[in-house]
Amino acid sequence: MCSMTISPTADGHLQELFRSGDKKIEKKLFDLAAAASITTEGPLDETACHIRGMASDLKLVRRRRLGNHRVFYTGYHTQCSYWTFYIKKNKKKGVDDELDPAFQNKLRSALQDAATPRIIPKP
Repeated sequence: MCSMTISPTADGHLQELFRSGDKKIEKKLFDLAAAASITTEGPLDETACHIRGMASDLKLVRRRRLGNHRVFYTGYHTQCSYWTFYIKKNKKKGVDDELDPAFQNKLRSALQDAATPRIIPKP
């Protein structure tokens, strides 16, 4: 059972979703991470989660779709730890596309968020 840590940036996005009534995402993130172990890959390790065409400094970033939202994370089952650093709320076509340099800058700044992260507890 692996863990999911969430950055303060992503935690802020998560709190906005809580206020709007969407409380399932945190549980889903916990369940996705918990499905993996050091010896067994989980759903967050699937190759479909990698984003093609990202800048070289963002090659390790992966994306997972959860409903209308996109969760951006790093980590592998071999580390038994994943780190969610950005949540794109209500994905709309043509807005904050992954290959847009402005959005990639948002991802870079979220990756460098040095504040204290939070481990998502078991629901």
